[in-house]
Amino acid sequence: MTLIVENVNKDLEKAIKAMARLANAKVRNGDCMQSKTSLESKSAVKSKGGLKAALKEYKNDKKAGKIKTYDSFEEFEKDLLQG
Repeated sequence: MTLIVENVNKDLEKAIKAMARLANAKVRNGDCMQSKTSLESKSAVKSKGGLKAALKEYKNDKKAGKIKTYDSFEEFEKDLLQG
């Protein structure tokens, strides 16, 4: 997933970098970023290969019982509001 935050001051930048380290994520300084269309096209190329991996992970998690499914929205909403 790509998250773009614009017009960030130094304090927020430090906080975001600290949170990213906790999640083993990467943070790039926007001063060296390419145009938005260039980023979107790179993301589209990555997502084609990543889609198969995501589907495989989903199927494995579903088989292992790690994914909870709901028969109705009301059931989902009830579970969501309780937890």
